[in-house]
Amino acid sequence: MLLSFAFLLAGLLIFWGALFARKHRNVVGANYLFILCLLAELIIFTSNMEIVSTRLADKLLWRNLQQPGYFYTPVLIYLLARSYAMQSSSLSKRKIAALLAVPTAALILIYSGYYMRSQVGLDDSGTLVVKSTPLETLFLLYGLLLSILGIVFLLKSAISTRGTQRRQLLTLAIGIALPLIISWLRGMELFPIKGYGASIAVTYIPSCFCIFWGVFKYQLFRIVPLARDKLFDVMREGIVVLDARGVIVDVNSAAVRMLQCMGAASKPANGMVLSSLLPKQWQDSWMGAHGKQAETEFEISFQNRNTEGHYSVRVLPIIYGKGVFAGSMSVLTDVTEVKQIEQQLRIRAVTDGLTGIYNRTGFIEQSEGYFWLPYQEDQPLVLLLMDIDYFKKINDQYGHMSGDDTIRAFSSMVLDLIGPNAVFGRVGGEEFALTLPYTSLEEAWELAEVIRAAAERLQVQGHGGHIIRFTVSVGAAIRSEENSSYERLYFLADEALYEAKQDGRNRVCVSSCADKSILA
Repeated sequence: MLLSFAFLLAGLLIFWGALFARKHRNVVGANYLFILCLLAELIIFTSNMEIVSTRLADKLLWRNLQQPGYFYTPVLIYLLARSYAMQSSSLSKRKIAALLAVPTAALILIYSGYYMRSQVGLDDSGTLVVKSTPLETLFLLYGLLLSILGIVFLLKSAISTRGTQRRQLLTLAIGIALPLIISWLRGMELFPIKGYGASIAVTYIPSCFCIFWGVFKYQLFRIVPLARDKLFDVMREGIVVLDARGVIVDVNSAAVRMLQCMGAASKPANGMVLSSLLPKQWQDSWMGAHGKQAETEFEISFQNRNTEGHYSVRVLPIIYGKGVFAGSMSVLTDVTEVKQIEQQLRIRAVTDGLTGIYNRTGFIEQSEGYFWLPYQEDQPLVLLLMDIDYFKKINDQYGHMSGDDTIRAFSSMVLDLIGPNAVFGRVGGEEFALTLPYTSLEEAWELAEVIRAAAERLQVQGHGGHIIRFTVSVGAAIRSEENSSYERLYFLADEALYEAKQDGRNRVCVSSCADKSILA
């Protein structure tokens, strides 16, 4: 009576499991679970019918009907474990058919009545006793091998995973292993229960409870565990999980590589203190973000073996229960290429495409930096505006490409004459500007004359082999307490340039606001 109740309860569990697997049939492994449930239902039902039958012929009939469940179940267990543990790619239909061919051959031999059973009878308790031949033992060993392989797949995957996923795998492995363990104990005569209570069907009852506990408790087949682990290991972003003390509890291969690139003291691994691995300049930023217990983002820039790198680090707190801080997860994203593109775009935005010097925007940005400081008489600053004389005639006579050659030649010549602190830019078609910090008006005048004279001597070979000669006019203005802004100084230098043009070109003129006595 108790055994029948156990069979009934197991049957209900298996029926519920079949419905569950059918509902989630699109999930990896669910179809195998569904077929397993059908086979288990067959075993449970026919075993119960065998128990309640009294005649030998009836018991043998029900025992024969159990055999598809016994012989096909190990194959389904293997396929289920293999797919759930995501061992390589799925098997082809041909390979699955080959696996099923062995138990199919065993069933044909059983139903034909040859080679598989040496003796059939009832013992004193009315239990059907069937003695197997060596051939049937070989078929049973085949099933045992498949079940063990399935368990190995699950245990191997459990070793390399964590948390709920590990418990899922272990629960499934235990559920598969229980019938094997009970059968082994029964064979060694160590199992305390005899008769039908020790039958193979009975060994499936604790297995069903274990597997369906996993389905209910750990949501087996709702989450494919190793898919997330696989993503964790192959994703480009680095992931570092720390406990509350800052100890690494998980790190993926991308994070290991990235931390080593930025100069980690040793190869990061679980159990290491992150701060002890980080270069000193990043310890405070990272560990401070970890201890802040709030989402934080910062950037890391480094140069290692002539390789420049930039990482974006996003630190996310891990909170559980009633606000208990368990640790943090850091996501490292390699933004080196993005930074390089941004740098290139910034350079292009402030660089003149023809000459490679600053364009108007870049020149103003760089020059205005000197005007942010308060005016000091002992730190003079001079602005020169230079214009190529009669440049339109050069374009009209020799062509625009020769005009471009002239502009490039002049800018290259000026670059060779100025110091490292000077800011040089092309602010118009043929107009150039030169900011000279820490330079007196007299020194600026002398440099302007050098530039003017050098331009007068310069010979440019234009397109078509023409030799182009030209002159430049220069206007100069010095920063003073009254004229301390960049806009005002530019206005005064432009006035001086206009004066140089009016006075016949090829000359240097100084703003009327400047003290010209020092140039006498």
